[in-house]
Amino acid sequence: SLDRAKVRQIILGDSRAKKLLERLIHPEVFRLLEKGLSDIACKDGDAIVAVEVPLLIEVGAQDRFNEVVLVEADPQTQKRRLMARDGVSDEDAAALLGLQIPSEKKRVYADHIVENVQSLQEMRAAVREIYGKITGFSEKP
Repeated sequence: SLDRAKVRQIILGDSRAKKLLERLIHPEVFRLLEKGLSDIACKDGDAIVAVEVPLLIEVGAQDRFNEVVLVEADPQTQKRRLMARDGVSDEDAAALLGLQIPSEKKRVYADHIVENVQSLQEMRAAVREIYGKITGFSEKP
C-alpha cells in the first residue's frame, strides 16, 4: 500500500525528492502502459483505447497518443474537488495544483477540450461528440 499523504508531504516540501520519485515511477508506468496497449492491439487492431494520464502534458507524453482530450475545470472548482477527494487543506490543494501546468497552457496540446463544470448529462453528450469525431461514428444519447 502507499501512504499518499506522506508522499504528498514529501513532494510538496522537496522538489528534488519529487523529481527522483518521477524518475523512478514514470518509466515503469509507461512501460506497463505500452505493454497493455500492445496486448490490446494484438487482440484487436481496431480497438480504441482511452487512457487517463493526469499529468500527461507535465511529463511531456502527449505525443505518445493519437488524440489528446483535455478535461478541465476552473481553478476554484479544481481546488474544491481536490480538497474533497483527498482531504487536503486549502494550502496543500493550492500547492498541488501549482505543480501542474495551468489549463490555458495545456490547451495548445489538446485535440479536444471538455469543460468539467457542466451536468453529468452534458458531459456525456460532450464525450459522445468527441467519440464521434475520433471514430467517425456518432452514438445516440
